[in-house]
Amino acid sequence: MKSDSNEKGQEKVSIGVPLYTQGGFDKQLNYSLWSTSRARFIASRRLNEKNVRSYKSIALLSAYMILFSLFDYFFLSHLESYNGNYILFTNVMLSLLILIFSQLESSASYGVRAVRLHQCALDINSLYKKLRRLKNKYENREKDADFFDALESLDKDYDAILRASDNHEVLDNELFKSQYPKYEDHKLGRIEVLWIKIKKYLIDKFFYHMVTNVPMALFAYIIFESYFRYNYILYNSVENESSLWLIISSWVG
Repeated sequence: MKSDSNEKGQEKVSIGVPLYTQGGFDKQLNYSLWSTSRARFIASRRLNEKNVRSYKSIALLSAYMILFSLFDYFFLSHLESYNGNYILFTNVMLSLLILIFSQLESSASYGVRAVRLHQCALDINSLYKKLRRLKNKYENREKDADFFDALESLDKDYDAILRASDNHEVLDNELFKSQYPKYEDHKLGRIEVLWIKIKKYLIDKFFYHMVTNVPMALFAYIIFESYFRYNYILYNSVENESSLWLIISSWVG
């Protein structure tokens, strides 16, 4: 394994090995507690946001079904050129989408997982603060057996917490690193930080935006297509009036 050393003969630094693993076990444990607690706080917040977004999406899809039916009955059904199968097809598709979507989102248990990860982050953060106090206590004195015994006890408590909790996702760790891009073991550039944010949008928000916006776009197309066909028929049935006046009057009246 390659290594670098300075001219004064200081301790060698191995290339390709994280720096936090090369400064003693206390430094390694310090980084592990810090990074894991922050990543799981991020994971908890992400899952809470997904849980809220999930409920809103199901509520919007249900509202769309009612609004589409009402608009169909009071407005579109009076147009001679209107095909009622459009709304029927849209409502059937929305019904299937709500059924499948609600089952998938319910099985994901975002809210429950968010609570568990938040509690895990709090427990690990408590160990992190204990370690910081321990290191401050021995900052100006030699580390003795009591220091390493306390360090080993913290490490065992950390392992017990990890075994009892769900793990966070890779994205959560990447988001943690993007919050500290200049840290010695992160060293992320602007492009890398931007890519992490794009991944977060694609994983956490894109699907929900598609689910809630595509039905509205489809409904807008149905309205436009129905009124355009209605105006076209109206324009061709009357020869003595301006086409612009016909279009305006048909929408207003």
